[in-house]
Amino acid sequence: MYTSIYFIFRRAICACILILFCFSSKAQLTNSDSAFYYFKKSVKRDLVDTVTFEKGLACLQKIALSDTLIEQLEKYASSFLIDKTPYWRFLILYGVILNLQKNDLNRCIAYGRKYVSQAELTKEYGGVHIRSQLMKELRIPYRNSNHLKEGFKYFNEKLREFKLKNDSVGIYDCYYVLAGFFRTNGLIDQAIYNNKKSRLYCDTTKDNSFDYGRFEKPTGKRGYANSIFITGLFYLQKESYLESIPYSRIVINQAKENLFYEDYISNAITSLAVAKMNLNQVDSVEFFLKQAINFSKSKDAQDFVVYQSQYLSDFYRRQKKYSLAYSILDTCDVLMKKHKLPVAASPGIIHPDYFKALIKIDEKKFSEAIEMFQADLRRLNGRNRIEILRNYRMMAAIYRQIGNNQSAANTYQKYIELQDSLLSDQAQFQNISFETEEVMNEKEQSIVKLESANKVAATTRNYFIAFAVLLLILALLLYNRMRYKQRVNKKL
Repeated sequence: MYTSIYFIFRRAICACILILFCFSSKAQLTNSDSAFYYFKKSVKRDLVDTVTFEKGLACLQKIALSDTLIEQLEKYASSFLIDKTPYWRFLILYGVILNLQKNDLNRCIAYGRKYVSQAELTKEYGGVHIRSQLMKELRIPYRNSNHLKEGFKYFNEKLREFKLKNDSVGIYDCYYVLAGFFRTNGLIDQAIYNNKKSRLYCDTTKDNSFDYGRFEKPTGKRGYANSIFITGLFYLQKESYLESIPYSRIVINQAKENLFYEDYISNAITSLAVAKMNLNQVDSVEFFLKQAINFSKSKDAQDFVVYQSQYLSDFYRRQKKYSLAYSILDTCDVLMKKHKLPVAASPGIIHPDYFKALIKIDEKKFSEAIEMFQADLRRLNGRNRIEILRNYRMMAAIYRQIGNNQSAANTYQKYIELQDSLLSDQAQFQNISFETEEVMNEKEQSIVKLESANKVAATTRNYFIAFAVLLLILALLLYNRMRYKQRVNKKL
């Protein structure tokens, strides 16, 4: 009897698994078919219905992309030649990159670099905008994978290339991305330096009317505002709160008059609120953070919502409203998993466990605080060393406070080793940056010398031509003089 029941039970489980597998496969097929369906449906009389096209892109984000399916999408995108522009083709490829950002960082890098190369070959209007957007998207997989050094090499090589071409958009993109790489590696001063360098290539007389649909041209007012915000964010992460505040205020104040700054309002408001909170100037902090979160929700920017909510929970922690703080962080966990948000996201570092650890410390639950710090270290996964160093420092202090001196010593040793690694990398990456600048300067100098030599040659040639013309004029004058004398003599 028991054998019969066991047999029936086992068959029921197998049937359930089979049904779930079939349902999952059908869902994948449905999303894949729906993406192509909406792309095709969006075309109406040689025009594109953008709302329908966006539905196709939304379906594209829900598919598990195999190389075969990506190849099919690439072929279809190549045939999508409405208005004879590259826009719609690259928008589909851009959707592929956004999908891989969440699901496969290694393939995201490979396909991202491939599409950047294809965009560079595009001669039509908008090619520069497309290349710029794709290059900036590459920063996410590099920062969240084990290929950061490869990313440094790639963008330094591109920087040399763009410098020689005097490509201001490319130069801006490279300095902007390299700044983020330095910050991820824990080298915050180099991050600030590179970010400020990017701003030198902006033309603030141009607004977002120079964008190419979804692909932004970063070197206008919008890019300048973003760079200003990032500088303030880096000072905030350096814990230089007084230096951070003016940068946030610049963006906020200009946003009141210029709609093209709207994407950066929530960023700047958040940084301003966090800086004021850490300076114990808590007036309006709650209002600012809620305003930023609501703005991000209206844009459906879930990474910004989670990033900003972390700091709202920290504000409530400081107000000793622990239940409310925990509730916000639990919501962050749900959104983080649902949307597969990376650690080093666009707005900043997303790591709710760190903020939970701070609450545990306030509650004197030190063992649970250690567990939260360890969970945070697992999420950081050896990257974002500013946060890792801070975790080790705080864990060592907790171990010492509860009398676990051995664990305190071990943790502090890890802190020292990571600091030494940071100093080593600082020297290494400074050399890479110096060599890049040196090579560019040498090539620029050789170009200047060549141009000078050409100018000298041109000047010399012009002198010879002028001298020859002068001789010719003199010869003509002498000839005319002789002819005149001959005519006079004949008359005589």
